[in-house]
Parts: sequence; C-alpha cells; structure tokens
Amino acid sequence: MNRGSLPLLVVVLCALCAGLGYTLGRGGAAPDAGGPTYLEELADQLDLGDDQVRRIDEILTRHDQETEALLEEHRLQLRGPLAEQLDRTEAAVLAVLDPAQRDRYHTLAGAADGR
Repeated sequence: MNRGSLPLLVVVLCALCAGLGYTLGRGGAAPDAGGPTYLEELADQLDLGDDQVRRIDEILTRHDQETEALLEEHRLQLRGPLAEQLDRTEAAVLAVLDPAQRDRYHTLAGAADGR
C-alpha cells in the first residue's frame, strides 16, 4: 500500500465503523422494519440488566461521537482527493456510454444536482 493512500483508508474504515456502530447500536433493523436494535437484541439474548443496558448504551454513544469527530477531522483534507476520484470514475463510466446515453446521463445528473 502506498503511504499516500493511508489517510483515505483510515477515513473509509472510520466511515464503515460509524455505519456499523449506528447499525449495531442505534439502528439495528431499518427504522420502518420494526425489528429490535443491536442493543435490544443483546439485552434479550444475554439477559442484560438495566444498568448494563444503560452502560452499553453510553459506550455506543461515546463510540458514535468519537467516530464522528474523526470523520469531521479528516473530511476537509479528503475533499479534493475524493472529488478527483469521483471525476475519474464518472469519466470512466461516460467512456462506456454511447453519445445518446451520455446525453441522458448528463440530463439525469443535472436533475439530481437540482434536488
């Protein structure tokens, strides 16, 4: 791995951890799914007491806050490289499309930007 890609890897891993932390600790199933959250599932499966649930909830909350702080710290320095990566990806996709598809793509992209 080249040394320059390390910060990007760290942010990607943090983002994955943040998503996982939210999913496990806060969201569990999708809000509309009505299923138990990870913490509710743990409490049920491990017979956690109220104090244990409260303490684990505090741990998960702290994790979420720390992850958000890390992501915010690195967000600005990655804005440029991520935009360049997106531009390269879009150019590669456009190269696969025929002219009519490229026109439709640009129309769709313009509509998405106007949301």
